[in-house]
Amino acid sequence: MVGIVALGIGVAAAQSVNETYVIGVRPKTYLSIGTTSGVSISNGTGVFVGGLTGISRVRGNHLLGVTTECLYDSKVSGVIGTLGPKLGLLIGEVDLGFAFSTGQTKSSRGGYIRAGMNFGVVSVNYRILMLSEAPIHHIGMSLKFPQQLGYRPRMDY
Repeated sequence: MVGIVALGIGVAAAQSVNETYVIGVRPKTYLSIGTTSGVSISNGTGVFVGGLTGISRVRGNHLLGVTTECLYDSKVSGVIGTLGPKLGLLIGEVDLGFAFSTGQTKSSRGGYIRAGMNFGVVSVNYRILMLSEAPIHHIGMSLKFPQQLGYRPRMDY
């Protein structure tokens, strides 16, 4: 009985605000900007470092978005760029798409696929870049700073 009364009071308080009462999670949009670095493996070992940005729509524990990266890779002695859609569930995320490289000797285009685990601000990932005959493997870590777009407080104070 006490639970029913508490639920009624909660619903009445929520309805006094200008918005309708919703049970569950409202979808939110985030803009993430950050850095990434790690080990590059392809006919030897090198390192990569760069920046990333992405926009994601999060609903509960599902994520759908677009991500892009710009990296310097010592194995190709040049810049690698990626652009593609991202899917996520719980802490796992997968993205794949278009990749290009502007090395010292030649430029190339291809694709990539990346799997990662997101722990909030820090994520770890494994990426395969298919830019030439031999794929390039990246094992790295990213530091991201997500900002919620269109934030509104639940109640006016």
